[in-house]
Amino acid sequence: MCTCVSMTALTRFLLAALVAGLFFLTPPAAALGTDSDGDGVDDAQEDLDSDGNLNEHDTDLDGIPNYLDPDDDGDGILTANEDNNANGILTDDDPDMDGIPSYLDPDSDGDGDPDIADNCPYIANSDQADADGDGIGNVCDATPGATFRRADANDDGAFDIGDPVATLSFLFSAGSVDCLVALDSNDDGGVDIGDAVYSLAALFSAGPAPDAPFPGCGSDPTSDALGCTAFASCP
Repeated sequence: MCTCVSMTALTRFLLAALVAGLFFLTPPAAALGTDSDGDGVDDAQEDLDSDGNLNEHDTDLDGIPNYLDPDDDGDGILTANEDNNANGILTDDDPDMDGIPSYLDPDSDGDGDPDIADNCPYIANSDQADADGDGIGNVCDATPGATFRRADANDDGAFDIGDPVATLSFLFSAGSVDCLVALDSNDDGGVDIGDAVYSLAALFSAGPAPDAPFPGCGSDPTSDALGCTAFASCP
């Protein structure tokens, strides 16, 4: 006696099982090289816990999962535009060093002012000072033609151990400076611990010298958001 199951009977069983919930549709899986929302972050990187379910990650709770959301953190700045150091990698930008990259952090610089309302969203300026009223915070607002000496973080006219110390003080002790771009020793468009390390390497480990303007005074040859309103040791 044949015990074969007909295709029709098998089909009915599968449909019944599906309706009964015995089979579940698999959520979209992360795939390297796929960027569904075109924001510069691969879908695989938008799977924050790497469990293969892209639909569960919705940082700004707007009902749109990150892999389909062009503004993942809902801060009013498109994810694609949150590459603070302009190196083409969005996951390594973390100005406040809280472990959350800017594109997922609604207050990227950790100054208490959300990016959407911050006049300098990637450099901490809780006072939101804007001397010329142009909508750009003083710490981000470079004076046209301002001259400075790169890596001379304490503005004393010399490049020495005091400079990486001043950079670390700014980063971790709520220090303030008038020429933020001078602290950008490695000229990557941001001020972080990498600048202090770069300066220490140049001073003590035969590392490369800071980029221009250095060792003399000059204007910034590269375009970035770091400001310089005054630098006393340069005319």
